[in-house]
Amino acid sequence: MGRTMKRAIATVSVLVALLVVAVWLPINVWQRPIQIWVPKGMTVTDFSGHWWRGRAVITFPNRLEEAVLTWSSNASLKPWPQEWTLAHPMADLAGHITLDRNDVVITLDPSAFSPALLTQITPNIEGVKLLGERVKVQHWRMAYDWRQKRLTDFSGVANWTNGEIQYPLQHEHQTVQVKHWQVVASQYQARPAIALTDVSTQRHLAELSLEGPDQLALTLMPQLTDALGLSWRGGKRLPVLVMTYPLRMEN
Repeated sequence: MGRTMKRAIATVSVLVALLVVAVWLPINVWQRPIQIWVPKGMTVTDFSGHWWRGRAVITFPNRLEEAVLTWSSNASLKPWPQEWTLAHPMADLAGHITLDRNDVVITLDPSAFSPALLTQITPNIEGVKLLGERVKVQHWRMAYDWRQKRLTDFSGVANWTNGEIQYPLQHEHQTVQVKHWQVVASQYQARPAIALTDVSTQRHLAELSLEGPDQLALTLMPQLTDALGLSWRGGKRLPVLVMTYPLRMEN
């Protein structure tokens, strides 16, 4: 065996050894590098465990309460897919994440969250209250291609079958009953969108879509104003309002 081959074997052995050591290090060693990938306004702290089984605390902006994230897999030598849970006073979510050299796939199993959570994470809706039964997620899936740097799948269904919306209007509080509203996530030509529909009347109420890499667009339809008991003198085909705002989270 020549010297070149011996050096190559030694180099590979060292790299493998470093990789094994890195994987088996406690997850808290990687807390600072992980924070770089966390969206602005959020922090992930109190790491414990390893890559294949562990726990962390997530702090959100907008004075939202902390959540506890846990993850686990069946074997340390084959860490994917990972099962994960997110425990929050307003939500109990669970799903799986699969990661390889090409893409990352995140799925959400049947879960539920309080409708009041939406008012805390959505800007500029002061005075609005969402009450009633929890929103039930049937399924949710997101796949992102590392090489092409784009979403390859975005799909899901969630239902709010019985609730109440309270909002201020001309110094008075209005109340609207919700019977069965449904949220459907889809993707068309690499453009992810979330549509809100009143299942009981089959009316399209609103849509939230990604316009470009860092901008969200919220479209409100006349059918939504009808559902909220508001008067609209315009037509029923064109939107009542279209709002755009940057896709970022701030403290």
